[in-house]
Amino acid sequence: IAHENCHMEQIASGRAAYGDGWVMWEGDIYLRKEDNGVNVIDGPNGRWPEGHPNHPWEAEAIQAEKLINK
Repeated sequence: IAHENCHMEQIASGRAAYGDGWVMWEGDIYLRKEDNGVNVIDGPNGRWPEGHPNHPWEAEAIQAEKLINK
């Protein structure tokens, strides 16, 4: 729940937005695509699968999970 709440806060603050073929993070658009059957995003840290902690929006959400579980 903490993970998804973090994403909701990212969206509400305008830091993130999502569509079927894209992700917006802090004003920049990153494209979603399929690479060898894996859904990936060409994000600010390179091409990674959706949900990967190398995406900054996911890193924040994963950190929120850890804080709530302490």
